[in-house]
Amino acid sequence: PVHDALINEGTGPAEEWIKLIDNEKYSESWSTASVLFKKALIEKKWKELIVAARGSFGKNIERHIATKEYFKELPGAPDGEYVLLKYRSAFEKKKNSIEVITVMKDPDGKWRGAGYTIK
Repeated sequence: PVHDALINEGTGPAEEWIKLIDNEKYSESWSTASVLFKKALIEKKWKELIVAARGSFGKNIERHIATKEYFKELPGAPDGEYVLLKYRSAFEKKKNSIEVITVMKDPDGKWRGAGYTIK
């Protein structure tokens, strides 16, 4: 529908960002994240959180997009433009997981990583 083009715009940057995380390029994933993300989390804290979240799962084996949604509002975040992607993922030590990656459009018009969770 209406937001498909925006969802597609945000999907590429989300996929690039998750590859940095997969390859343990945590500093680069932080430095290429959204302005809001970097204001909320210092780099050292991001590394601690992502290592704690992903460390015990091992390497990513496969990942498939389950849903892609566009939002102008998200709980706990300022209004803006967000794309939220949910993935069904498999890791070496955890076969069934759900990863949620949020990207947001920064003031310069570029989509950048703004959130990552894994269950």
